Amino acid sequence: MIAVALFVGALALALTSHLVEYFAEGAIGKCLLLAATVLGGGSGSAIRMVFERRYGSGPLVPPSIVVTLALGMMSGALAGLLYLVAQPGDLDLAQPSAIRLVSIMAVISVIGGLTAETVFRKLLGIDVAQTRALGVENATRPGTKSHD
Repeated sequence: MIAVALFVGALALALTSHLVEYFAEGAIGKCLLLAATVLGGGSGSAIRMVFERRYGSGPLVPPSIVVTLALGMMSGALAGLLYLVAQPGDLDLAQPSAIRLVSIMAVISVIGGLTAETVFRKLLGIDVAQTRALGVENATRPGTKSHD
């Protein structure tokens, strides 16, 4: 139910930011669009949690819904903002072509929420520095004592 409510809210805010003329011409429309990315990310993370629990493909210890929603909302907002920043020119939601931008931002934010915890889990398992090689190099360097 949370996933459905957030998804419908995200779509309503995104479409309102463009289709309601009063909002599309001012800063309120842009705020609505950014709020839509936050809700879209939250809905994506809630949708993923439903699938994981239904099909048993989630982690051994399921995260709380609050943590899942928070990560999804952050990821959705970041994904939407990155897409927005990559667009050339000014953001004018009153133009007829803005419906494409609004729709794509809504979809990208949901996908950002869907993939948030999966990406975070993979990042936690990666040893970026690879410090094992440094320990071996120091032990065999001339002038240092070997521990063998």
